[in-house]
Amino acid sequence: MRQGFVRAVALGSFALLSCSSPPPSSEAPPSASSVAPAPSASAAPTGAPSAAAASPSAAPPAETAELPPATEGADFVAQAKKLFRIAACAEGEIPPEFDRKVVDEHCEKLRPAYEKYRKGWLATAKPFLQTVVPKGLPKRVVYPFGGGDLLTVLTVFPDATDYNTISLEPPGDVRLVESIPKERLRGALRLTGYGVLKLVGVTYSNTVNLDKHGHAKLPGELMLHLAALVVHGLEPTSLRYFHVNVDGSLHYLSAEEADAEGKQRHAEKEGSRAPFSGVELRFQTPGVPGSEKVFRHFAQDLSDEELGKTPGFRAHFDSLGQVAMMTKAASHLLWADEFSIIRNYVLEHAAWMISDSTGIPPRYATAAGFVQDAYGTFDAPARYGPIEPLDAGAFRKLFQEGSRPLPMQFGYSDRHHHSHMIVMRKPSTPGQPLPAVPAPPAPSAAAAP
Repeated sequence: MRQGFVRAVALGSFALLSCSSPPPSSEAPPSASSVAPAPSASAAPTGAPSAAAASPSAAPPAETAELPPATEGADFVAQAKKLFRIAACAEGEIPPEFDRKVVDEHCEKLRPAYEKYRKGWLATAKPFLQTVVPKGLPKRVVYPFGGGDLLTVLTVFPDATDYNTISLEPPGDVRLVESIPKERLRGALRLTGYGVLKLVGVTYSNTVNLDKHGHAKLPGELMLHLAALVVHGLEPTSLRYFHVNVDGSLHYLSAEEADAEGKQRHAEKEGSRAPFSGVELRFQTPGVPGSEKVFRHFAQDLSDEELGKTPGFRAHFDSLGQVAMMTKAASHLLWADEFSIIRNYVLEHAAWMISDSTGIPPRYATAAGFVQDAYGTFDAPARYGPIEPLDAGAFRKLFQEGSRPLPMQFGYSDRHHHSHMIVMRKPSTPGQPLPAVPAPPAPSAAAAP
């Protein structure tokens, strides 16, 4: 299956994913009348967007309401704050149960990398993206194939209040920080730190590194989320785990359910059948009342085969309405017929989207009533994942017709190591104009006949 091939070779942080956990047995499934039917994988078109996606008259985006308090499920923020300090290297006292020398050695490597990232990519990207991302977008963001990349989405959409990433990798069990043996701490920090260094070094994590995180003694993917908070000067305020119910609602795990989940044997390593497959992390600017925002990560296989088995996941994301979107380093899976359901979801729900060439190919975007603006230089994709020559040629033509300057890397480079970026928007949403083409010089009087 192509998914297995991509899993082996992709350099995208934003790999594939696996289906939703069932609701707890105490909860009855909703009646047929209470849940909008989700299309089956066989019903999803593969060559063109659905009729809904092709209509340019989508409802205007609704603003996200003020964030309600987190009251359901067990809150593991105490463990998150320990991981935040010892592994993500936030400021503050080191909890006494951890070896100070080991933690300091680890943070002596991470903190200079954070500062280099802030002064390098972030210092360039942040003001540039402020000129690209329009005001008035929905406050909710959805990032398919976005595992481990809270770092970038906070930069692209600083005004959002609700962030949702989806990837194959589960966030991991934050409670492991309470039980890691002292002799394992140095090795665990080295492994999680390696993933962070890769993320801040190239602005995305590859599948291989995320897979290594899944076997670490500390929750590696969650570590990347906490590192993003450190880089952006934020702090965690709560951490809860959830499953997606069949009606699309979220069931937050109690402490007892988390204990049972942590004891699962022979559990799947990836996707929503893995333990702790959904996490909700709330965060705020320190000392700023009312600044709390929410981030959720969903472990889910986005192939048609798996999405056909997960009506709850699809119902949940359908319920979010119009959203802002991004993707990058996504192994070109949105080009593939096997990922038509998630591609059509993007086309139906995106109020605005930013990507590299692993985003929506022009033939689908145009049919759905979008225009695409090119930034940087693109000739052909590096061969990560399922490459369709037709779509590669369409992207090349898009850039040949006119491209705006791009001062930094955004996801993959093309096969010649050129940086590029694409904005997908409705014609009614203003975009950056193309640079003016200098007029040819007027002929001199001496040259006149």
